[in-house]
Amino acid sequence: MIASEPYWGYTVLSLATLLQIILLLIICLFRRKSYQTDVSDESSCLVVGSYRRHEDSPSQTDYDSAYMSLQFYIRGMRKMEYTNSYKSVDPAANTFWFMLHDKSLAKTKNMNRFLSLSSGNCIAKVKQRPNIVASMRNANAIGTALDILLTIKEESCPYISPVFDVKLYEERDSLLIVNEFIPKGSLRDKLLGVKPFHHLTRSVGSKRVECGKALSVDKIFSYTKQILLGLIYLDKLRFPLKKTYLWLHAGNIMIDGSLCKLSGYEVELFKMKTAEDLVNAERAGLLDVGQVVFEMATGFPVNYAENVNLDPSRKQLTLRRKECLRDIHFEYLKVISCPEVLQLVQFLCDEGKCTSLQMAVHHPIFDSIDQFQAAVPEDATTTSLNTLYRSLFSMGNRES
Repeated sequence: MIASEPYWGYTVLSLATLLQIILLLIICLFRRKSYQTDVSDESSCLVVGSYRRHEDSPSQTDYDSAYMSLQFYIRGMRKMEYTNSYKSVDPAANTFWFMLHDKSLAKTKNMNRFLSLSSGNCIAKVKQRPNIVASMRNANAIGTALDILLTIKEESCPYISPVFDVKLYEERDSLLIVNEFIPKGSLRDKLLGVKPFHHLTRSVGSKRVECGKALSVDKIFSYTKQILLGLIYLDKLRFPLKKTYLWLHAGNIMIDGSLCKLSGYEVELFKMKTAEDLVNAERAGLLDVGQVVFEMATGFPVNYAENVNLDPSRKQLTLRRKECLRDIHFEYLKVISCPEVLQLVQFLCDEGKCTSLQMAVHHPIFDSIDQFQAAVPEDATTTSLNTLYRSLFSMGNRES
């Protein structure tokens, strides 16, 4: 019996080792089916859970390239450190978000106002295979575009989320943009009642998109007025604004206390080809604002798959495209919302009645909302931006 004790000891040890190996294999098999992101603490949460592969999901190769570009950026910015990564939190495919922290804030007395308010955190969005015109694919053009965005940042418009930095990495075909971090997240987060930046887990990783909770009428009108004021401010700066564009949606409208801030507008700068792109459409963005108002009033976005009853429980979010507001949407608003909201959406979508951003923001519905006023850029800022725009176009002409 004494001689058999070592035998039983080896047997137990072998079984324990075998169980550990099986457990590791199960974990590895699970991770192949679902990518997981790290969850940061509640105060700095930009969480996206897991997602399953489908036709709109970015590939692991794209994520690896984006992460390599981020690491290259951090090496050149010693004051910045990597905090967390999030697989895909942008409706556009192949865009990855990372949280960075400015280590120098604790040692610097004259802190950047935006970074100090967000505890030194900022967001780096890395777009793989970005849609950039050929004339913008050089260091000088990217530098000039950054100067434009930094000039806008220095104006500190309350309705615009600032951009801190832009880098293009041609070898990995990555465009990196550093944005302000706003802990409360976006308008869509607020509608769905989820943690900041968590909302797209539901739209990307699930076949069904949950319907959020509609906002009060007062908040709808308050947020809509601020969105319009942000667009008017960009228009005064001659920033390129088209009749409709993909960046203006509830996921790119950040909620900072009682303020609404536009984010994602910077992508338009990299699509300009000629000076004609600075001649903004009279109704720039009004159709998109109408869609945002619809989402605030219903809890779900317009770009759902076709469903005659507009039943959110039976709908699947259609990525990469926007669906126009039609009679069916107006009828739905008539049933679930107040007449004033329906009137506002119809007004924004009516090209005959609402011909400009200025006309929209002066609608009688907004008369009682007097705590938010138009921001007027400095003349020196407008002059400086005009010079930078001309410089940017001269680079494009030399490229062509």
